[in-house]
Amino acid sequence: MKKIQFSVKIKEEYSDLCSGIFALLVAAVTFFMTLSHTTTFSNSIIGPVAIPRAISIIIFIMGIGLIVNWALKRQKISKNSKPIVSSEESVQSQTDTEERKLSIFREITAPVSFLLLALYIFAMKHLGFTLASCLYLTLQIPLLSADVKPKSFLKAFLIGIVALIIIFVLFSKVFQLRLPTGAWGF
Repeated sequence: MKKIQFSVKIKEEYSDLCSGIFALLVAAVTFFMTLSHTTTFSNSIIGPVAIPRAISIIIFIMGIGLIVNWALKRQKISKNSKPIVSSEESVQSQTDTEERKLSIFREITAPVSFLLLALYIFAMKHLGFTLASCLYLTLQIPLLSADVKPKSFLKAFLIGIVALIIIFVLFSKVFQLRLPTGAWGF
C-alpha cells in the first residue's frame, strides 16, 4: 500500500514572504472574527475580545516584519550578487557538512519540541507558571534557533526572564488575573 504524503516545498528565498503573508491572513481572519462579539464582563474594563484582538494585531505586525525582512534580504542579495572566487572545494565541503547537521537538526526539532511542551505542561502543575515557563523558554529557544551553544542558552534564559516579567506585570497588574502557582508559591 502506498503512503500518500502531501507537502509543500517553498524555496528558501521565499519562506519569509510566504510566512508573512500567512501571518497577515491569520491575523486578519482572527481580528474580523472578534468583531462579531460584543459582550463584556460587568466588572471588567477589558472584554473577552481584547486579548484575541491584541494577539491578532501583534501577529499582523510580525507578518509585516517578515515581509519587510524578505524584501530587505532580496534587495541586499541583488546588490551583492557578484560571485566570490575562492577555493570552491573547501567552501562546498563546509556547506555540505553544515547542511547535513541542519537536516538532522530539523528532523529532531519537532519531536523534541513536542516533548518539551508536554514536560512544560507537567512542570507547570508542580513548579508553577513562572519557573516552568523560564525552564521551557531556556530549552525551547535554542532548539528552534538551531544553536545549542552554552551562550545561546544564556541568551534564552535572559529572554525568558524578561518575557516572564512582562507577562507577570501584564496579567497580575494590568488584567488583575492570577497566574498558576506551584508548590513554592510562584
